[in-house]
Amino acid sequence: MSISRKHVAVLGIIAAAAFFVGLGRLALSFGGYGMLSGSYPQGGGGRRRPGGWVGRTSEMTFTSAFATYFPVMLGGNDEHSVYYVSSQGNDNSSGRTNETAFRTIGRALEAVRSGDTVLVLPGIYTEALTLENVGNSNVPTTIRGEGGVAVLDGQRTMTIGLWCEDCTDFTFENLEIRNYSDIGIGVSLSSNITMRNLEVHHNGYDAQLVGWEIEGYGISVDECQKVTVENSEVYRNGPQPQLPDRLMGTGIDVYMCTDCIIRNNQSHDNIGGGILVEDSINVLVERNEVFSNDLDASAEEYWDGGIWIDGGHHVTVRNNVFRNNLGPGIQISNEDHQQPHDYVLEDNIITENYYGVYIWNFGTSGFPPESILRMSNNQIFGNTVQDVWIVPWDCPPPDPCDD
Repeated sequence: MSISRKHVAVLGIIAAAAFFVGLGRLALSFGGYGMLSGSYPQGGGGRRRPGGWVGRTSEMTFTSAFATYFPVMLGGNDEHSVYYVSSQGNDNSSGRTNETAFRTIGRALEAVRSGDTVLVLPGIYTEALTLENVGNSNVPTTIRGEGGVAVLDGQRTMTIGLWCEDCTDFTFENLEIRNYSDIGIGVSLSSNITMRNLEVHHNGYDAQLVGWEIEGYGISVDECQKVTVENSEVYRNGPQPQLPDRLMGTGIDVYMCTDCIIRNNQSHDNIGGGILVEDSINVLVERNEVFSNDLDASAEEYWDGGIWIDGGHHVTVRNNVFRNNLGPGIQISNEDHQQPHDYVLEDNIITENYYGVYIWNFGTSGFPPESILRMSNNQIFGNTVQDVWIVPWDCPPPDPCDD
């Protein structure tokens, strides 16, 4: 975080999507939905400020070599279909069996309707996919790796592997996503999304959207409702090499999410935080293992956290292990004086980090009142510098910790 990292980066990407929508009006006219498959812009963008947007998208460029526009028909569908994708397939086939599989995931997304399933067979798929304004709350649509390892590989030439904006009822599972410069997989302004059994690694290594202060994420969840991230391994995301003038990355990055669950994941060896939960409401973080993340952002005068909780309310962190992180195992802050409340830490193991629990900006050198933070049955021991570190005010009121 640079002391306020309010995800201006991700919303800049959303501004970029507006650029694509203008090009995709024809696709939208076919079924009320549109899907774009292609590369992402490398510059320009908007920046979130209190009170709205500043900035324009006019400086964006689009690399047409990777771009294909599809008239997607994701309307209602009484008879749900299954489509197959194979690295040995043919996009001119029907896609309805193993033998007639499509060659690209993008071609399958052209064919599916809400409630359908895309089965991605083992192989490497060099694609950058964007889904926008798709889905139906009554019938979930699934994109799933099948029968082995299905890999989305940006080959260090693409910015985002899979971006889903204004999506409803989607499941992404059994996929490996790697080598995208900015984000492996991200969802924004979406609801009822499940990301399950993903392996997300070596993303965010050299963020191109620097005008938006993008940090580099494995999984990004931005302004969503009812999102579950589970049973996934997220590792080695973030800037490579780590540079003093670049912000840190995050393995699983959650911003302004309501009714969300992060469970049974491993987030490790990221340059930056393992998990960030910021300005979110009713979030459950349970049974995750967060370890060996490099949280030392001392060049920017802050620490990242194995998990960092800031803003929002009703965030429960339970039955997790935070270990061997270079920085705080758990960091809890009131960065912008938003009056967070109902944080619960229970039954966690926090050990062998630089600090165990780091709490700051709550106006007390002791633990915040129980209306803000309740702690029970946590094992906090064996951390290198100290187990609990509480700083009353890094930025005295009324001014928030912001540049």
